[in-house]
Amino acid sequence: EELDVPWYMIAGNHDWCGNLTAQLEYAQNPNSRWVFPHHNHHLVEEFHVDDIHVKLEIIMTDSMILAPGSEVCYEDGVVRPIPAPTDQVQDTLNWVESRLRESDADYLLVTGHYPLYSACSNGNMPILIDNLDSLLKEYNVTAYLSGHEHCAFHVTYEDMNYITSGIGNGCYYGSNDYSYSLIPSKEYLLPEGADLKYRLSDDIDYDRSCGVLGGFLSFDVGHHNMTVNFHKEDGTVLYDTVLMPRAGVNRRTPDVVSVE
Repeated sequence: EELDVPWYMIAGNHDWCGNLTAQLEYAQNPNSRWVFPHHNHHLVEEFHVDDIHVKLEIIMTDSMILAPGSEVCYEDGVVRPIPAPTDQVQDTLNWVESRLRESDADYLLVTGHYPLYSACSNGNMPILIDNLDSLLKEYNVTAYLSGHEHCAFHVTYEDMNYITSGIGNGCYYGSNDYSYSLIPSKEYLLPEGADLKYRLSDDIDYDRSCGVLGGFLSFDVGHHNMTVNFHKEDGTVLYDTVLMPRAGVNRRTPDVVSVE
């Protein structure tokens, strides 16, 4: 019953390796909770907290389109490229920037399957950093949310929050400390000046040292701040962080609550 709510979807590498068209078509059912109108889409929620109007916007992006060639599919022993288009990067970035530019949300979140900076064993995503990171900072995004890594972490860098939770199906990826000790490469290192606030992971991939079966995030959105909670599978909060509203956003008190 608690899960009988809209589910806002973005595609990851396994979706692209499967039947992504079927997911997009399923979302066209008017009775479906599966909200997936396009590879890239957005959500605006407006509500009152203590009679103060609060606006939240979430911009949902397709990492496979923004980082072409970054992943492959494995099927029956055969390796093939992910069938994501390679010629839509600029159009997608233009759309993302237009949404960022127009947003007057108190809290502005951008999501994508891939992390930009990773504290776990897959390492950073340089092409996504090149394509997206400067826009997040230019438009004062509250946080970038991602999955992909089967671990969870919170990194801050140059006044941006990077939050990853990929443990819905289990926590079994190791930390990037282990990875870059084996494969010396700047792609596995967090950039100088980055602050790893929290990490939940195996020490080494699949060594079962993580200590949880899985987990998820929740968000408490208020007028003064937004709290992000990292939960384990039974709902216990293992870590939380407080994010502030965006500076320079005009607070309004409308007569209606709207959802776009």
